[in-house]
Amino acid sequence: MSRKPFHLAVVVCEQIRRDPATGKVALFSVIHHLIAPFFPCPIAGGIGVYIAVTEIDGPVRIGAQLITPDGSELACDGWDLTGKDPLFVHECAGVLSVIFNAPGMYTLRATADGEMLAEWRFEVSAAESTP
Repeated sequence: MSRKPFHLAVVVCEQIRRDPATGKVALFSVIHHLIAPFFPCPIAGGIGVYIAVTEIDGPVRIGAQLITPDGSELACDGWDLTGKDPLFVHECAGVLSVIFNAPGMYTLRATADGEMLAEWRFEVSAAESTP
């Protein structure tokens, strides 16, 4: 990596789809706050991760790490990119299989060759029980 890529977007969502004909990425139900009915709480189908970067000059590894409230890694994914045109926008999209074990603030950390690019934070809380 000759220079650090510039991040345009880092988003966590409930669903993510890439149109096979156009390559366009669609994000559904952007996550800022999740309410879990119980803990541990598996997320059926996982959570979508979207990272858009530009200013890539040469090969670079874009990483996505989901970090728990206590700082440990819950899930991760990564994409190997090579850029020749620094104005081209590279879109990385994937699904992380997760089980939330506790309430708290979770962080999706985007990296380029291990260096921090950006973070997306969202809260996971317990559903209130009614007597």
